[in-house]
Amino acid sequence: MHTKQKAFGLLLLFMLSGIQVMTQDLTEEQRKLLEQQQETHEFQAETGRLMDILINSLYTQKEIFLRELISNAADALDKIRFLSVKNPEILGDKTELAIRIEINTEEKTVSVTDSGIGMTKNDLISNLGTIAKSGTTQFIEAIKGGNVNLIGQFGVGFYSCFLAGQKVTVASKNTDDDQYIWESQAAHSFAISKDPRGNTLGRGTQVTIHLKQDAVEFAEESTIKELIKKYSEFINFPIYLKVTREVSKQVEEEPEQQDQQENTDDDEVKVKDDDDDDADTKKKATKTIKEKVSEWVQINENKAIWLRSKEEISDDDYKKFYKVLSKNSGEDPFNWVHFKAEGEVEFTSLIYVPKRAPSDMFDNYYGKQTTNLKLYVRRVLISEEFEDILPRYLSFVKGVIDSDELPLNVNRETLQQLKMLKVISRKIVKKILELFQDAASYDDEDEEDTEEGEEDDNMAETTPEEQQRLKDEKRKKKIDEYNEFWKEYGKNIKLGVIEDSSNRQKLAELTRWYSSKNSTELTSFDDYIERTKPGQDSIYYLAGENKEQLLASPIIQGLLKKGYEVLLLDDPVDEFTFQHLNEYKQKKLVNVGKGDFKQPEDNDEQRKKQKALKKVFQPLTDWWRKLLSESVDSVIISQRLIDDPIIVVSSESGKKATKTIKEKVSEWVQINENKAIWLRPKEEISDDDYKKFYKVLSKNSGEDPFNWVHFKAEGEVEFTSLIYVPKRAPSDMFDNYYGKQTTNLKLYVRRVLISEEFEDILPRYLSFVKGVIDSDELPLNVNRETLQQLKMLKVISRKIVKKILELFQDAASYDDEDEEDTEEGEEDDNMAETTPEEQQRLKDEKRKKKIDEYNEFWKEYGKNIKLGVIEDSSNRQKLAELTRWYSSKNSTELTSFDDYIERTKPGQDSIYYLAGENKEQLLASPIIQGLLKKGYEVLLLDDPVDEFTFQHLNEYKQKKLVNVGKGDFKQPEDNDEQRKKQKALKKVFQPLTDWWRKLLSESVDSVIISQRLIDDPIIVVSSESGYSANMERISKAQAYSSKGGSHQFGKKIVEINPNHQAIQELLQRVKDDPDQETEEMARVLYEAALVNSGYSIPNPEKFASRFYKLFNSALGIDRDAPVKEFEVEIEEEPETSSEPPQSEDGTKWEKVNTDDAQWETVSNDKRDDL
Repeated sequence: MHTKQKAFGLLLLFMLSGIQVMTQDLTEEQRKLLEQQQETHEFQAETGRLMDILINSLYTQKEIFLRELISNAADALDKIRFLSVKNPEILGDKTELAIRIEINTEEKTVSVTDSGIGMTKNDLISNLGTIAKSGTTQFIEAIKGGNVNLIGQFGVGFYSCFLAGQKVTVASKNTDDDQYIWESQAAHSFAISKDPRGNTLGRGTQVTIHLKQDAVEFAEESTIKELIKKYSEFINFPIYLKVTREVSKQVEEEPEQQDQQENTDDDEVKVKDDDDDDADTKKKATKTIKEKVSEWVQINENKAIWLRSKEEISDDDYKKFYKVLSKNSGEDPFNWVHFKAEGEVEFTSLIYVPKRAPSDMFDNYYGKQTTNLKLYVRRVLISEEFEDILPRYLSFVKGVIDSDELPLNVNRETLQQLKMLKVISRKIVKKILELFQDAASYDDEDEEDTEEGEEDDNMAETTPEEQQRLKDEKRKKKIDEYNEFWKEYGKNIKLGVIEDSSNRQKLAELTRWYSSKNSTELTSFDDYIERTKPGQDSIYYLAGENKEQLLASPIIQGLLKKGYEVLLLDDPVDEFTFQHLNEYKQKKLVNVGKGDFKQPEDNDEQRKKQKALKKVFQPLTDWWRKLLSESVDSVIISQRLIDDPIIVVSSESGKKATKTIKEKVSEWVQINENKAIWLRPKEEISDDDYKKFYKVLSKNSGEDPFNWVHFKAEGEVEFTSLIYVPKRAPSDMFDNYYGKQTTNLKLYVRRVLISEEFEDILPRYLSFVKGVIDSDELPLNVNRETLQQLKMLKVISRKIVKKILELFQDAASYDDEDEEDTEEGEEDDNMAETTPEEQQRLKDEKRKKKIDEYNEFWKEYGKNIKLGVIEDSSNRQKLAELTRWYSSKNSTELTSFDDYIERTKPGQDSIYYLAGENKEQLLASPIIQGLLKKGYEVLLLDDPVDEFTFQHLNEYKQKKLVNVGKGDFKQPEDNDEQRKKQKALKKVFQPLTDWWRKLLSESVDSVIISQRLIDDPIIVVSSESGYSANMERISKAQAYSSKGGSHQFGKKIVEINPNHQAIQELLQRVKDDPDQETEEMARVLYEAALVNSGYSIPNPEKFASRFYKLFNSALGIDRDAPVKEFEVEIEEEPETSSEPPQSEDGTKWEKVNTDDAQWETVSNDKRDDL
């Protein structure tokens, strides 16, 4: 009996310990073996940076490490379950799919084990040693604000282990490899080794965290249990926690204890018989003891939430699941919709709208589009990435879709083709828009449906006024909530109006706009329509930079005076939205900023008056149109101006868009006529052969390449390569420049094509080159992922970049020696027959031809070379030699840095430049006139990327690059006499500079005497650390930033010309006590200088008002004279007869259209026939 009890106890203990055999701790011998076999690797730089932050972290949200590990485990289980659908044998003996968590209170460790897909040795190195730079950078930016909780959203969740752990050990077994151990306890390296214990996991991964001293609470069962329920209750796999409890157990007493018991009964006389002896031998004494036993307990017993009935699920449950789904425990969703679709396709879906928009939502809006929806088929996760399930403007929603009707073996590629998916997409979009519509609307009926009985009781006890106040408060609350939603996702809704024609009107109902009625509160189209005047059939709008400018615009003053409301569009995408919408509920959307806009309420009298005014002012309008003929189409009498003398508007059509249509040309090409061209000696290959192969490679039979390089590399890695530079740049080259980067290079290993897509083989600025690389040294079974980790690939990349840059350098340079090397014998014979003048002419022609060819290359790829200067520090000087710029010496021909240096004045140690919108403005800028007068040359940078390029380059061949648009710029050739004069001028003009600086103190840092001005009285420049005019313009032009906001660019520096009469007059006025007109003159001068210096005026309406007043004064008109209506005599038009006229030849005018009163001539005979 004793033996049976013992056997049963062992069986019970085995059953309680779970089906999975856990990995035991390493023995001392195994630990030694592990250390001997370990390979040490350095973390990638970005990973190391992240580790430094986390290991030394003071963040209190250490608990999120468990959420991240469980989430990763669930992902691994999803992958193996998906693979098992196609190949059930992959599960082997380990059919259980679960997550098991075990804590060791003595060792202070937490282990999370899954039976998922596991990782190979290479997976451990690449997945845990390298992370996407973009993910790391964005996460590091996020945690600067203390929000470490978002770690899972950036693909770096595993590293949260180091919030709580001083050391992390990962054991993993994949079916394609042995079991390996990954270990790290430092910020900069990790070790990996084959597991000396053998295959203890069977399949899957175990992560063990050795807790820090300040995180030992995570070695307690109650803490872990609470965290699982808090973060992972709705994970779609069972989560088991190994718990310990006490149980009562009957055990036999030891013989000594029995003897002691018998000795206490000496006083009793016992009589035994034979039966008693037999009983004693059979019956043994027992006692009850407490024993600790361990067992696996499932913590997350809830069914997948989306499959449960809505009536069973509380709001708290929905919010908990959202936090699991979004990997963000810090914030509830804005709203959600849970529904079951029936009909063509049956599926269940739970969709959430996050409260906050992703910070990077528009960084790559038109790049590769994926959603945050998980697709399950019969509870099996099929895909987390869709390209077409939702329109891109709804990419921010998160959720799950579960269908029993889709095939289990479907993959992501064929998924896009399924008709069912389009039906699912349509239904989900419909539900999401209904959710938005519910959030956007508020009716009293909605309120009455909510807690009706309770509401009636409460209302019965309140006055009608109090009832109305409560309703108004609730209405305001819902409006405020929707306005918060609009603040986050308004741009998405507008883009939906542009992109989603089938839902355009529904989306238009959701839009909100600022209005002239109230520029601080948002309004809807429906609210606008409710306020329209009787008979008004249009919705008026005006687009511009900000609400304040629009509200002060003279364009709308006439409408406002008549009581019309105008919508104020201050977001760059707004006007595109209105152009696509065109009308709303039969009311036309009318841009009042267009020249064809007709004022409402035009009657006969107004039309006659307008005609008379046109006649009176025709001499002025004709003269003015002729004066401005280069930029103005017409000058007309305005009906909308009130206080302003003039406005400028665009024509009806504005700038016409053009469309380029690409035609596809197909033809049959036999590719393998000869041995692979890149393997043949260069001497055997003609230019025509190279060009033919290029057309095959590029799938373009229409154009030859610009150039090519064919070489064989030897040394560290041997390979052969043939690289082409296309003559034309791809039209979409910069559409997704900082998105996923691939090249046009094909990699062959021993003539076998391995990959056509690389992410790191070339820097992204060279992504336009095409070609092949063929190596005998790379392994044939290499895949694209591990390829990126190979050191060989970095060597190949470095050598190819070097060859490409040498090709560019050869194209960019032209020396007489180059010419002499070409067909030398033939050249000598020809030259002997020509005069020296003719020889020079021929050389000049060839030089010009090569320069023109390189300029064509620069036209196509100049931006790439500039981006190379910015991004490729190792080749920065080589790339700088390839750059070309326009210059004040010749603004129509490009020049190089070397050509500029050849022309520098003796002793000049700087290269001067100025950046702006176009060459003409830069060349006319007062900033450079002083330098030009002294004979200095200035480079004119007119491309937005130019100034960034110069900032990264800083100097070229020991000559500093100097931005002459900065306030700290010192004029060259300062001598003692000039310095003394400057000091004297500063003293004389100090009353003016001090007064002017104080007047403009909000926007100006200092007012100083300029040494560079010639004809202009004043310029504005930036401080040394501030934004130049060009950089400020570029920053303001960021049209699709995810969130709007004001721009802070720092204060400016004003430089004044002491030689200018206007400045001398201002000085005198300031000394004589300046009046209001003097102040306005000073402000107008400053604002005019802003424009002349390349800046924008912050308040153009105030500038215009001041300018018009000064203009009045200049014309001898009272500066504040009110605008009076111009009296004009209206000529009476002669009355026309209603009878048709009779002509001399008997032809009559016949009325054929009574509605339009049109007359037509017909002969008498024809009239009778009619």
